[in-house]
Amino acid sequence: MKKLAYIFILFILTTACQQEEFDPTTAFTKIYDSYRGSEGYYPIDFMQTSTGYIILTGQTLDESDYLGVKLIRVDEEGNFLSEDDLSADYVAPVGDMVTIDSVGYFFAMNPTTLNPVLFSVTDEGYEATDIAGLDYPLAANVTSANELLLLGCDLSSSQMTLATVGTDGSANISRYEFGAGSDMESQIINHLVDPEKGSLPFFCGEWTNGSYYFNGIYDYTMSLVFTQGIGEVTGRIMGQNLNGGITSALVNQGSEFALFGFQFNDNFILPNATVNTNNHISISNYIETPISEFKSRSNADIVKWENAEQSYTIIAAETESRQIALYIYQSATGELAGIHKIGYINPYTLGSIKVDENGDVLILGTTYLSGRFKRVFFSKIPASDLEKSLN
Repeated sequence: MKKLAYIFILFILTTACQQEEFDPTTAFTKIYDSYRGSEGYYPIDFMQTSTGYIILTGQTLDESDYLGVKLIRVDEEGNFLSEDDLSADYVAPVGDMVTIDSVGYFFAMNPTTLNPVLFSVTDEGYEATDIAGLDYPLAANVTSANELLLLGCDLSSSQMTLATVGTDGSANISRYEFGAGSDMESQIINHLVDPEKGSLPFFCGEWTNGSYYFNGIYDYTMSLVFTQGIGEVTGRIMGQNLNGGITSALVNQGSEFALFGFQFNDNFILPNATVNTNNHISISNYIETPISEFKSRSNADIVKWENAEQSYTIIAAETESRQIALYIYQSATGELAGIHKIGYINPYTLGSIKVDENGDVLILGTTYLSGRFKRVFFSKIPASDLEKSLN
């Protein structure tokens, strides 16, 4: 593929009442523009480095139906430094972007072999390692043993795959059936080539030491599946085909989870739910009163936030008015403690949210310039601003 050249223009959005002394390392919102108006961006995740941040984003390509791979490097104030455009050789990047021993890792796909490729990323550059025996990467995470956890699928055998992957590329793989006679290939392909319309909530993680979960297609439905090691299924939350299920999950402790789920066009939140990881239970047992503010099939992300010796759970999702709403819950009780919203004039969509060591919240996503150019935004919200949203 021909390497595409981009010029990124920086925009700084400030509030109407600006402090006389403003520290741009503690609060900023940046938008990274391109002179190619036809390009679209799908921010996936980011990692912090010793000099700033590295942002992973997919971008639309003329030469491929899959999204290309781009790394945007910015300083600690969010100012653009450089970029790595990997789209000539790799496509379909997936999150999470995780850090092990100060090295960042993420997965993408070789467009010829369809095999996952493991990328290690530092301030100095990146290295790529092919992973044999797997196809179509869909989601990733890190384990307590400092291995990568990779969720993928094998369309030829109608199976989900879950693998622990060493930083050297070695993999331990287990397989899980879609369901006899089920036809999910078109949904998987649509998810990969058209994430705006066909996105499915794939994710994975470790819920207790050596036991894992993945959100994927299992036994005919989009299900949150719990496994003993990389192997036997112990339980699951069964969705309703692809019309109901879990969008995002975070382990509070043990079998207590914070959940964001959907049923058809409705969304619901369970900030502190006890999940029976040894049983097969329908999503209908977890459905709460829908939150009408959220957009249908909204993307969502969940993080822990510690502030003033209190533990909170922040659940971020997109609203019908095209804002990003942060619902802040008391972790111990599940009570709503406050709501903070991002977005005013331009529409905003959510990519990822994280909390840094100072308790400041960083949010990655997209916004639109001139109402039609989809671009990456990166925002840092100081803990003091979120405190103002608490009850």
